[in-house]
Amino acid sequence: MRDELIAFHEFPPERLLVSGPPQFDLYTDRSRFASREQFFKKWGLDPAKKLITYTTGTSGLFPFEDETVDLLYGKLMAGAFKQPSQLLVRLHPKDDHALYKRFENKPGLILQLPGRRGNTNDYWNPTREDMYGLAETMAYSDVVANIASTITIDAACFDTPVVNLAFDGFTTKPYEKSCRRIYDFNHYKKIVETGGVKIASNIDETVAYILRYLENPKLEAEGRARIREEQCYKLDGRCGRRIADYLIDLLKAEKL
Repeated sequence: MRDELIAFHEFPPERLLVSGPPQFDLYTDRSRFASREQFFKKWGLDPAKKLITYTTGTSGLFPFEDETVDLLYGKLMAGAFKQPSQLLVRLHPKDDHALYKRFENKPGLILQLPGRRGNTNDYWNPTREDMYGLAETMAYSDVVANIASTITIDAACFDTPVVNLAFDGFTTKPYEKSCRRIYDFNHYKKIVETGGVKIASNIDETVAYILRYLENPKLEAEGRARIREEQCYKLDGRCGRRIADYLIDLLKAEKL
């Protein structure tokens, strides 16, 4: 983001602080997480099965993701993942829950509905429980799948393998309307170039990539390390402190 501010907005480098994402500070202390056993119990998951997590975007950006869930769930029920597995579908806080009602009470599928609406610019006001819930979901998932989401970075923080999907549910849309185009955007190309994610062009590739990660979660670990280094700066629990110190120094300078 620093480099983009300089390149695209001609922002003076000396006025920029690279702090790291303060919302990731809690990722560094797992002693405050629920245990895997507690997490699985809370969400009605089977601790004996692998956990495949799919995280949605917003219905405005990707209005077909309920179809993607349909495809994934069909493969799960057909035994395509070979190992006993279950699917957790975490809805974006701004996604349309109504689109996913048909998946409620399906065997082997759990819907996770995080968040609360708030008077903020994006109407998303997470509680501390939400923040820990996301961290625990990323930490205890065996594989995370999504469409070009920042969740990819959250998963990489825990070295959890990520599969990015580059197809549009049941139908193939023109490039300018397809989610495929997102992978060519400047911001997400930096993720792709790390080699830390696999990009699936159809549901069968998605299954194949998930399966290889279930068999060997260390694959692409070096790429995920690059994502952490390039996108997070430091995962040391002190990002918020760096911002606070910077603001205090600015205030002191103003008084001089």
